Amino acid sequence: MAPVKEFEFSSLKEALDKKEVTLVDVRNHSELKESGKIPGSFCIPLPELEHAFSMDEGTFESTYGFSKPNREVPSTLVITCRSGRRVQIALDQLEKLGYGQVGAYRGSFLDWEKNNGPIEH
Repeated sequence: MAPVKEFEFSSLKEALDKKEVTLVDVRNHSELKESGKIPGSFCIPLPELEHAFSMDEGTFESTYGFSKPNREVPSTLVITCRSGRRVQIALDQLEKLGYGQVGAYRGSFLDWEKNNGPIEH
């Protein structure tokens, strides 16, 4: 398995503020509606993830509203969820598709909330 860059609250907040990473939240849309999301994050529910990252760039962007992350640029793609459980599943799926050095925010949304991070509704 490829090395994963681990993000904590402060390092992720800084990277998002500087627009250095693309944060993908693998929770379902209903979860985001209910609890909100980390500002600047994009939702691709876990059941769609493999299919989404198999799409060509144009289809991906028109479907999800942002540019498909480049698998050649390590650690610019970071995965999050609610509690961190789905992060590893997503990392495993992405590794199979050639995204070997993906970042992980395992504290996920619950950690973001606990640290009083801004939440977008």
